[in-house]
Amino acid sequence: MKTYTAVLPNGEAILYIDRKRYLWTLSVLYPLLPFLGIWLHARSGNQAWLLLPLFLSYVVNPLLDWVLGEDTNNPPEAVVPQLERDRFYRLLTYAVVPLHFVALVGRPGGRYRVTQHVGIHRPCRDRRYYQWAGHQYGP
Repeated sequence: MKTYTAVLPNGEAILYIDRKRYLWTLSVLYPLLPFLGIWLHARSGNQAWLLLPLFLSYVVNPLLDWVLGEDTNNPPEAVVPQLERDRFYRLLTYAVVPLHFVALVGRPGGRYRVTQHVGIHRPCRDRRYYQWAGHQYGP
């Protein structure tokens, strides 16, 4: 936990303790949820696991939001500029953006591919990819 202090225009001092600081690191994992569903599908063979990211995003998260209610530990406006300058939160942003890109174009096996409709792709000679993607034939 990190403590931030600020002074209001009327001279009153504010002390804010960031209790959820390290919970924000979980936000970096969120873009990787599709790979969790793909991995579980590959392990079990059950295609329902491919719906896991949608289920978590559109069912579990709203239910958690409803159950937990409004967050009463929001930082005061006087402390927000300090939070914006905090390197920890900046690094989280820099980490999550590439992971969103990986989730957009990534695929199992560590090879990356953008669809042929976009026109940027590297032909894959591995027939297992085409079987995974539902194609009967390779390139």
